[in-house]
Amino acid sequence: MGQAQLAACEALWCPVSAACGGAGGARVPVPQGACIRRALCQEDLLAAYRFVRKIRVSLGYPAPRPDVLWPDPADGPRDMATFVAKDWPGLVAATSFVLDSQDGRLPADNVFPELADLRRSGRLLAELTNRVAVAGFYRTNVPNDLLRCCVAHGQFVGCSDLLSVARPWEQPAFEALGFERISPVRSSGGAVPEPVLLVRLDLAALQNAGAGVEDSIPRAADLTLLLRFYFDANPYLPHVKGWAALVEDQMRAGRIVCLDEADLDEAVCETSDDTADALCEPPQCSEPAEAGRGARHVTNKEVMETSKMTTATINSDVSGAEAASSSRADRMIRRVAFFRRAGLFGNKADGFAVNRALGLEDHWQAYTLVHDCYVQRGYIEPCRGGARIRPFEAIPEMATFVAKAGDGVVAVTSVLMDSPELGLPSDRAFGAEINALRQAGRRVCEITNLAVHPDWRCRNVFSELTRCCLAHAMAIGYDDMFIAISPEHARFFKEVLLFEPWGDKRDYSDKIEDIVVGMRLDLRTVRARAIETDVMLGEEACLHDFYFARNMFHNCVQRWAIRAAGIFCDAKLLHELFVVRSGLFSRLTHKEAAAIKVRWGDGIYYQVVGREAEVSNEGLPVPAREELSAA
Repeated sequence: MGQAQLAACEALWCPVSAACGGAGGARVPVPQGACIRRALCQEDLLAAYRFVRKIRVSLGYPAPRPDVLWPDPADGPRDMATFVAKDWPGLVAATSFVLDSQDGRLPADNVFPELADLRRSGRLLAELTNRVAVAGFYRTNVPNDLLRCCVAHGQFVGCSDLLSVARPWEQPAFEALGFERISPVRSSGGAVPEPVLLVRLDLAALQNAGAGVEDSIPRAADLTLLLRFYFDANPYLPHVKGWAALVEDQMRAGRIVCLDEADLDEAVCETSDDTADALCEPPQCSEPAEAGRGARHVTNKEVMETSKMTTATINSDVSGAEAASSSRADRMIRRVAFFRRAGLFGNKADGFAVNRALGLEDHWQAYTLVHDCYVQRGYIEPCRGGARIRPFEAIPEMATFVAKAGDGVVAVTSVLMDSPELGLPSDRAFGAEINALRQAGRRVCEITNLAVHPDWRCRNVFSELTRCCLAHAMAIGYDDMFIAISPEHARFFKEVLLFEPWGDKRDYSDKIEDIVVGMRLDLRTVRARAIETDVMLGEEACLHDFYFARNMFHNCVQRWAIRAAGIFCDAKLLHELFVVRSGLFSRLTHKEAAAIKVRWGDGIYYQVVGREAEVSNEGLPVPAREELSAA
């Protein structure tokens, strides 16, 4: 598929809807920014295959068969449809729709002879398979919305029954979604035998509501809600026909080819991470792609040549006073020239390496450094274990970046995504200002845990971390980056890092005096502002070059994010970090514990804190503080 076609496909992502997030009246979290669509081309299908295979293999299951991901050219694009959901750090869930055929067999035929009885009654069957989701999204409405995609596709192709193989503990959830159990529990056989059962959603009866539908809908489901959930308020119904047409065009052109397992393994191994994970790229995120492998470097001279037309805009934006504009430009030129001579905007790390924290010791050293620096400056009081670990650090969406000299962490900073359960750390001081961005429909993240070891504060370690954070925030698709900083640093953030004031001076802590100001970086316009500022800087132009054209972190952050997701599947690591060393769970509020449980998933959560945590979080031993631990 060409670049123009790929770009067109990116516009077809559907945001996960907040309405009707859970059938049966259930309230489930709606991840901000999560999007869903069908895999529309060979690149999409390869990315989906890699995602499904990675999760299945990590759980001990065999890799998926290609014929339950790729549509069969002989049957057209309707017999097989794979739907994927993406959010941080890329793909987060997937489900495949397999339509029955006269000479084919559904995957469930290997275990359940009940399918033959349904076929003899003249019903057109389809099966849900490849149902996978990463930890933190399994208990959100993302899997439910993938089911709604499959129902919409089933209605489009005239399917009468939608089947799924389920584990016994999943039966109540399926019944709440209108499925009925139609088989006894059997062994799945294969390399990983486990107890399974077959459930069915009677689409034909639902579409003809009232025609005997009550007999096939479990008592746990509400018929009125189901009809609204699957049909009346299903946002994916208008899209499935267009998606099928696009897949059909790709198949006719020979661009979608079902590979055998040997060729598929070779193709996946030979595909670079940036290409194979193209589906993971968020929409409206051109900067990382332009700075990726094969992108042409844009020099400062080219920036100057192509940006002359912006001069008038710059002059008109600076209050109309020529003297003030000249003074501001002169001041910025002097400051940037000073920092350039000091090596702040150099493209070579001076004795250190920047990476994302991907292991226990990296995280522990990072949060210990934050603790020591903040205690020394009087920002916080000493914490248990000598590390600053709040509920926010236990959220998988927290990305912590470290600069290491040898085996030691010498600088750290974190980027935290906004969440409906915990919000952001600065909400306690700048809630009104941050809410104004949320109400405007903008996705907000916050820079936190900013700390540099005293021996490294004269190096370019801080600037390397800032462009790493910028690359991460833009790769995920944030609109605004917020930071609360000391007033003495505000001018640097405004004139050099292009932040704007977003909150006047106030005390950040209710325990000790910590005066800060709020600042915000508009990630939608920062590239254009960097070019405009470089025009103003003239011969000292360097911002666009440093943060965009030569920012090598644009090539790394998504690869790091995929690896970092594995941290929150490692119960031993999480137990050591958040229970043994920091004692985080002994001081959580009920709201904070519930938010972490949703993000981790029940399995990992209980492995980390123990089954007794369910009782604790509901009432007794855990202290029930009303405030969030945002200090």
